[in-house]
Amino acid sequence: MILVSQALDVFVKDLYFDLNQILNSGFSVNDIFRSVRLNVNLLFLTVAYLFLRDLFGSL
Repeated sequence: MILVSQALDVFVKDLYFDLNQILNSGFSVNDIFRSVRLNVNLLFLTVAYLFLRDLFGSL
């Protein structure tokens, strides 16, 4: 459960960093949605990897 918490922490930090860069470089709603979608996909992949690693042992 600690690893999922760490994954969520990294997700929030990356999302904040991406949104901050987008807002500082010029506001575009499409860029924000793309960044959020990418970060959500990375979060799900990370959680799935952690789940499978715990399920099947060290990968």
